Amino acid sequence: MDLHALASAYSPKRAFDLEHAALPPNVVLCGKLIAAAWLITGQLVYQRAEPVMFTGIAPGFAQGALFVQLTLFAQLLAILTILCSAFFRSGCAALGMLIAGLCLLDQALFSNNRAFCAVVLIMLALGERGALARAQVALVYGCAAADKLLSVDWRSGWFLRTFCSELCQVGELWSPGWSPGGALPLTCSLARWMEVGPSFAALCSWLVIGTELALACGYATRARWTATLAVLFHCGMLVLTGSTFGIFFYAGAACSVLVLDLARQPAPLGRAWPYLALVALFAGPWLRPWFGAGLSLLALALAWQAWRPNRLRVAP
Repeated sequence: MDLHALASAYSPKRAFDLEHAALPPNVVLCGKLIAAAWLITGQLVYQRAEPVMFTGIAPGFAQGALFVQLTLFAQLLAILTILCSAFFRSGCAALGMLIAGLCLLDQALFSNNRAFCAVVLIMLALGERGALARAQVALVYGCAAADKLLSVDWRSGWFLRTFCSELCQVGELWSPGWSPGGALPLTCSLARWMEVGPSFAALCSWLVIGTELALACGYATRARWTATLAVLFHCGMLVLTGSTFGIFFYAGAACSVLVLDLARQPAPLGRAWPYLALVALFAGPWLRPWFGAGLSLLALALAWQAWRPNRLRVAP
């Protein structure tokens, strides 16, 4: 392929297009949402010129301004490839490996949510129909639920009761572009109810565990209701904690489209721009916890709209 053909494969119009010769629209949309969120929330910035590896020894090539500039350029090129080119899978592979590599090079950059993004992007690159990515997401939720099931503090509700009580005193944790510490009235009310009734705390704990198990099963079986449940789950965490937990809120919501058949969705839900607009809305410095409530209402409305025609068709 010559340089002209390579350059012609990139086009700004492709950012809003989900058509791909070998991939279904939902797989393309998932990768584009993660790439857009990674860019807009500033995740691609390499914070430190002197990283500390897990082995305690930082290699010479991973230090200095030149390395920072190269990693920044490489991530921008990978994001551009995902959003605006025909080489979607190559872009996903490149961005996923860059994220994973930076996490391994610097302990300060490692987090579970970054590793989750890296693996999902690599799975999108490896699997043509998104099955590998869905399996990875199902594994994450299933392991999270299993970890809680093995914890006495979670099963009894003690952890959740203590967490809500301390969170009420601390306030909002963190979201892109603004300082933490704002009041969380809903969380404070929840903490008071848990203090009054320990059984209520246990019920909430089991509700979280049950939701994660349901998400694991839903992704494994590609059940359509999983998309709504995943968005509601992550929005609930945003409302109660005031935190996106780094990139996890965006990646978790983006992965919800993996269970949808976007080719059958009415306009404009079959295009990329409504979803990218939501990413831009939620990734700016104006983000507040109550934004999650608005997105929850939108997800419920879309789910009702998708379910209602099916119900009308089977009505006598």
